[in-house]
Amino acid sequence: MWPRYDGLRTLELGSPGKMRTWLTDLVRSGTKRATFGLLDHDYAAEGEPVEHVGEILVVLDDEGRDACRVRVVEVRECAFSEITWEMAAREGEGDADLDAWRAGHLRFWTGEGFDITPDTQVAWIAFDLA
Repeated sequence: MWPRYDGLRTLELGSPGKMRTWLTDLVRSGTKRATFGLLDHDYAAEGEPVEHVGEILVVLDDEGRDACRVRVVEVRECAFSEITWEMAAREGEGDADLDAWRAGHLRFWTGEGFDITPDTQVAWIAFDLA
């Protein structure tokens, strides 16, 4: 189960350290307006339902503190191979195109020990600052 903060579910982005700080700063600036999660790992293994439209999430910084809050505006579940550039670009992480986004996310997830295939199911969570 994910940690709760003031009764709300939390969102911790990327790996702890520089990556989490960078991603959290992108959210706080309004540049990063979406994220992806692996359905089998991030949700099923943690016993958490996928976020829902209207839900408020507390984005935690690298120290586990409330960095900001976001409101979920759209949710999609799909296979890794079905991710569109529109979805990926909303992450705001500076990727030049969908191929660069896929390569970077494959590196990250496989580096975390996950076997990602074209059929791997993901949840795409789009949000705005709350």
